[in-house]
Amino acid sequence: MISASSITGPAQRALLVLSVMILAACSGSAATASPAASSAVTVPSPSAAASPSAAPSAAASPSAAASPSAAALASMSDATAVPTSIDPCQLIPAAEAGQLAHATFGPGKEVTTSGNGRMCTYGAQTKNVFEVSVAIAPDEATAKQDETAALADVQAQTAQFTAHGLPAPTQLPNFAPGTDALLIDGSMSLGAGSIGLAGMYVLKGTTFFAFVDLVVGQAQPTADAMKAEAMTVLGRLP
Repeated sequence: MISASSITGPAQRALLVLSVMILAACSGSAATASPAASSAVTVPSPSAAASPSAAPSAAASPSAAASPSAAALASMSDATAVPTSIDPCQLIPAAEAGQLAHATFGPGKEVTTSGNGRMCTYGAQTKNVFEVSVAIAPDEATAKQDETAALADVQAQTAQFTAHGLPAPTQLPNFAPGTDALLIDGSMSLGAGSIGLAGMYVLKGTTFFAFVDLVVGQAQPTADAMKAEAMTVLGRLP
């Protein structure tokens, strides 16, 4: 079945980076992400993150949130989704992702997880990382079973950040006919800069897709824009 971790992978990676950067800013001491958490990814130093003179670009880079490294994809490795021909880089093409994220993206970098999930990353190693993912459950009963676990997982992952200004996730039951969705949209201050996070997690029948934008120093996409994009993506599903 598709595990909760396969559904919440993008959010977990985004929240992992938020954890590291908030810890660095609050503690004022060196903080290093463990290799298990972010392989081959440089975590910004707390001095750069907290310094009032640092520009938002120096404050932090969200690149670890959507790193295609094996370690960053570990949260999806226990999924057993069925193989799919759906290309996440076509669900949301680069130009469209850039319009939503207020950025200019080159071609996305696509990976397929060991559990048959497919992910497309735009803007890796930049201040604006946009990730699209898709997975197909073997049947609707399995998908609905995992939806409950995934919701609990996202809520648990985001709870620790509400004190820093990130709103709690919003459930959108019956977002479209036969479709449930979850929205994360908000920002928080960090030193002299800010971090914005916007994500839509959508389940229609046996198909799950998500898209997440993690940005530093600029506004994240609005909730209305994220919902409108989700409706566009629904129209592209087989």
